[in-house]
Amino acid sequence: MTVYTFDKPLSAKGVWNLDLFLADYHLAVAWRKEKGFGLVSSDTHGYGEGADEVYKTWDDVLRRIVKLVSERRSTTPQLRGLSQEELAQRLGSKQTSKDSASTAWNVSIGARSRR
Repeated sequence: MTVYTFDKPLSAKGVWNLDLFLADYHLAVAWRKEKGFGLVSSDTHGYGEGADEVYKTWDDVLRRIVKLVSERRSTTPQLRGLSQEELAQRLGSKQTSKDSASTAWNVSIGARSRR
């Protein structure tokens, strides 16, 4: 059984949302004129974290949606280019110092662990 919800924004500059629910899969698609399309399909993604993947054009996002849904894949967080502070914030950590030898982070898709 497939269920979807489609929510229009509350304001003219807001975000349009589409949630696709399949028996074994969920995909969230958000669109904002200034930013493009954001995708999330991850069990570990929290509310307000932002999109895992971002696409500027309809053609690009549609191709990715078809691949994700047909293969039941999770989206991939795009961590490249983030500062250490941005990465720590995204992971929900207060650890931002490069000099701290007492704690090191191992970053993998959808998980974090301390050594």
